[in-house]
Amino acid sequence: MRNSQIHIILAEPSPIVQTGIVELLAKSGLHIKWYEADSFAEVQRLIKMEAINLVIINPQLVVNLEKSLQNLRSEDENIHWIALVYAMYDTPLMAMFDGSVHLGDSPEAIASLIRHSINEDKPEDSANRQPLSEREIDVLKLLVTGFSNKEIADKLAISTYTVISHRKNITQKTGIKSVSGLTIYAVVKGIITLNSVAE
Repeated sequence: MRNSQIHIILAEPSPIVQTGIVELLAKSGLHIKWYEADSFAEVQRLIKMEAINLVIINPQLVVNLEKSLQNLRSEDENIHWIALVYAMYDTPLMAMFDGSVHLGDSPEAIASLIRHSINEDKPEDSANRQPLSEREIDVLKLLVTGFSNKEIADKLAISTYTVISHRKNITQKTGIKSVSGLTIYAVVKGIITLNSVAE
C-alpha cells in the first residue's frame, strides 16, 4: 500500500449507491479517500491524476470496453479492481476483476475484501517474483481455458503430479491462488487473449 490512506475510485452511475457505500464504510476503520466516477472515461482520467490503490466499479461501465480496461490494468498492475455487482454479467467480463462485492454484502465483508485486496500484492513482493517458465506458461494457458489437471497432463504428455507441481510454482511466482485471478493475469500479460477465454 502506498501510504496509510487508501485511495479508492468508486465508479458507479447511481448517486444513491455511491453515497450508500461511502456511508456504510465510514465506520469500517479504513482510512479511505474516495474519488467518485460515473463513467469509465472518468476512471481513466482519475488514475492518470491520482495515486489510486483500488477501483470499485460497476461492470456495466466497461461493457464493450474490455480492451481499454485490459490496457489500463497493464499500465499499473498495483491497482486492484473490484466489481460492484447487482446484475448478471458474462464470465469473461467478470474474470477481468480481482474480486466482487454485491449490494447485499455487509459493510464488514466489503471492508474485509478491501483490506485483503490492498495487502495481498505489495509492490515489494511483486519485485521479488520470478518469471514463469515456458512449461508453466503452457500449463497456465490450459488451466485458465478450463482444462483439468488430468486433461492438462494428457495434452502436455506429463504426469498429473507434474501439473500440480507447476500449478504450485505458478501460484508462488504470481501470488495468485484463484483461477479467475490467474485468468486476469494471463490476459494482462498477453499470455492469452480475451477471445480465447470466451471460447
